[in-house]
Amino acid sequence: MASTGSKVAVADGEVRTPTRSVWTTTIGGGALAAFMIFGVVMNLLWPMVHGPWLFSALAVILALGAVYAIVDAWTSRWRLLPDRVEAKGLFGVESLSRAKIVGFRVEPQDHIRLESVDGRKHGLSVPMHVAKNPVWAAWFETLENLDAVAFNQELAILEKDPRLGANPTARLETLGSLRKLTGRASLVGIGLACWLLFYPHPYGPAVAINVVTPLIALAVANRWRGLVSLMGDQGEEPTISLMAFWFMPSLILALRALLDIDKIDWIQPLCAGLGLAAIPFLFALRAQRVSPKSWATLFLALFLAVVTFCWGWGTISLANWWFDKAPPAIQRAVVVHKGGSADDDPTLSLRAVDAGANLPLIEDLKVSKARFEASRVGGVACVAIYPGWLGWRYVAMARCPAAAH
Repeated sequence: MASTGSKVAVADGEVRTPTRSVWTTTIGGGALAAFMIFGVVMNLLWPMVHGPWLFSALAVILALGAVYAIVDAWTSRWRLLPDRVEAKGLFGVESLSRAKIVGFRVEPQDHIRLESVDGRKHGLSVPMHVAKNPVWAAWFETLENLDAVAFNQELAILEKDPRLGANPTARLETLGSLRKLTGRASLVGIGLACWLLFYPHPYGPAVAINVVTPLIALAVANRWRGLVSLMGDQGEEPTISLMAFWFMPSLILALRALLDIDKIDWIQPLCAGLGLAAIPFLFALRAQRVSPKSWATLFLALFLAVVTFCWGWGTISLANWWFDKAPPAIQRAVVVHKGGSADDDPTLSLRAVDAGANLPLIEDLKVSKARFEASRVGGVACVAIYPGWLGWRYVAMARCPAAAH
């Protein structure tokens, strides 16, 4: 691997962060820290109505993170010594004996993971710019690429899979054709999710198709276990991945439910969403062959649970809203806060006048520009309380009857 890009300091296998990266991190991190500090000061002078201390705490954490990134970029260095590899950071030095290194894997965010014979937690992560240094590149050539080993092992298993054909040659040809087909399926999944997110017209069919798509992915992955997966990168694994076809519509269903429905009742749809997602989650576990004995697969199980919950909660919430045909009850409410501005995300927070209506504080209800400009804090407005198809209430602004003025 030849060194490219900005100037990198090298001495006997020692590599520092590239100069360009150091200055990019310094400028970007400094700007972020300054902006966060400014936000904290403004929040102290003019406190936010909702969660001022939470905002300040998050801003301080982000500012400290930016400062850490700057200092770490200036102080980090990696050394390739005769008996060990060292990585020096802000909080000390990590080292890994060269005798214990069994190979390397490529990680996200342009890093390479040196794997230790003692287990993954004893390995060492090396940035890609270090691996491109000539001294390090020559050394990496002597190590085993564990990703390539795993790829070839899986490919050898698939060459023996009778579902793909009568002989190894036919099976590899079938696998190549299926990978091309599922590549198109990924584009379809992304396209359907974008349709629902950016232009959901007609609304009913857009939601229905995105509800069904993840179920199709689950059915295919369970029918062709070991050959088709819900997770994984087709560029790095020989198996067929339906990740985008399964993941994207599930995520956008939940996002659509958040954007389109101003809910009053939250607990019931959350519980119902968990219940609806239970069976798809079990099928996802079965398709991915998650083992309770492996931490890596337990994290995978957590991700599967999140995606299936997004599908379940989004589906049940949208059904409660879409199929609700009952007339709403009109309630008078006092405006307690105006959020945003007339031209930028106008919202109202309201409290019901009738204490017997059993309504919580309605926070950040989206309204039109005209409604926002016509409302004042302390004034009276009216809201429509819809019962919901499944009995979970949601709210919208409404015109007040003449008697309410």
